[in-house]
Amino acid sequence: MIRSMRIGIFMTLVIIAGCGGVDKEEKAYRDALALIEKHSYPQAVGVLSELGNYRDSVSIRSQLYDIMNGKTIAADSNIAAIKSDGTIMEIDAMENATGTNDWRSIRSLSASDGYLTGIDEFGTVVTTNPVDIAELEACTTNSCWAMIPTIKETQEWRHVTTFEGHYPQSAVALFEDGTVRAASSLMTNDEVDAVKSWQKIVSIAESRSYIAGVKEDGTVVIAGGDDLIFEMKAALDEARQWTNIATISASDSHIVGLKRDGTVVAAGINKFGECRVEEWKDIIAVAADWYYTIGLKRDGTVVVTGNKLHEIGSINNWRDIVEIDASTSYAIGLKSDGTLVFAGDRDSANASEDNTSRMPDVLRFSELLVPSVQVSEIDES
Repeated sequence: MIRSMRIGIFMTLVIIAGCGGVDKEEKAYRDALALIEKHSYPQAVGVLSELGNYRDSVSIRSQLYDIMNGKTIAADSNIAAIKSDGTIMEIDAMENATGTNDWRSIRSLSASDGYLTGIDEFGTVVTTNPVDIAELEACTTNSCWAMIPTIKETQEWRHVTTFEGHYPQSAVALFEDGTVRAASSLMTNDEVDAVKSWQKIVSIAESRSYIAGVKEDGTVVIAGGDDLIFEMKAALDEARQWTNIATISASDSHIVGLKRDGTVVAAGINKFGECRVEEWKDIIAVAADWYYTIGLKRDGTVVVTGNKLHEIGSINNWRDIVEIDASTSYAIGLKSDGTLVFAGDRDSANASEDNTSRMPDVLRFSELLVPSVQVSEIDES
């Protein structure tokens, strides 16, 4: 599952010496800042990508990719979010989860199978899944032993910026230097090793059978998927031909790309219209899950297509949203005031005893992290 967010802007003043004319690079730089002010993040990335190392273009691009790949909230059978102080709030965690009381300065979060995985300030992977190597070594089944390499490799990772996976069955990491590493008992060794050659990656997505990445130049690379049905194999081949992509989201039924012009492309089984995104525009984030797709618009509203319309139809009423995440039968959204909203239908430990409500207690979530991107404001004097 992929999560994405729209973040407010924190402007830092930069004084430019001289009152002469503005050259081509400076004009493009200022155009990019204007796009950021309008929350047109994919378009801003497109402009900044042409500027190379000009001023702080590299830093701003990195922040914008973090925005569009946003990971401050996470949805699975549990729901979690990073608070403004870097700690974690979570509901419906697995009973044997180790908890997050000791987690500090968490900057990225993901959820799978009721457990959490986080990235701390050092780029180290932390998890609430209690399974360890000794436990797996004592197990007599091959499936247990197959997870040991994932745990070992993940423990060695540092400088991680983005984590995807179904830990400890699989783990995929994007590093600060734009490289990718993966470990998985769900894919072949050759498929996993293929990502080691990837360079200049800015966004990753993982389904249980394949891994997708977006390169700095807007093209897409994919590893795995050989065991998928024909329609999904064809979808991955189509995605490999995409260009001008900013970020990507993946599920077992389809793959979705957010383009640098704010439009969206999708390929997959399309059984329920989950790929019907042709008319979407002004999108700044996408999230795909089983047979449905949601998109976050730059005005803070959300659009949805696919087979979950009857369950998450209320998502169309959301406003002031800055990040989204999709799970199998529900979606969550982070609001600009640091609170959380929910749409869908799910079993919840917080549902009423008579089971008349399946709404989790998301009202408990407050003071959540809504990061800012630091850019330069031009002094026109």
